[in-house]
Amino acid sequence: MESIIYQLAFFLVTLYILLKVIGFAIYEIKMLNNKSGGIAVIVFSTIIVLCFDVIILFKWNLIFLYLQLKNFISISLFSFIICKKDKSND
Repeated sequence: MESIIYQLAFFLVTLYILLKVIGFAIYEIKMLNNKSGGIAVIVFSTIIVLCFDVIILFKWNLIFLYLQLKNFISISLFSFIICKKDKSND
């Protein structure tokens, strides 16, 4: 339950920040006549906010995947070292 509340709070905060950034980008387009800068701010901020929300949403799955890969790599490395020592003794 805490995870859902945390994810919802994070989503609302990032949505608020995204709206503030889009407001600044619109100001930049209209008042400063900087269309390319305003569009770039909107595009990059939207991509960043979406990526962070997806990461938070799937955070536990990503951590689990990382731990599985870490264990696989450490076991593979250990096996490689053992096999290398066995071959050097022959």
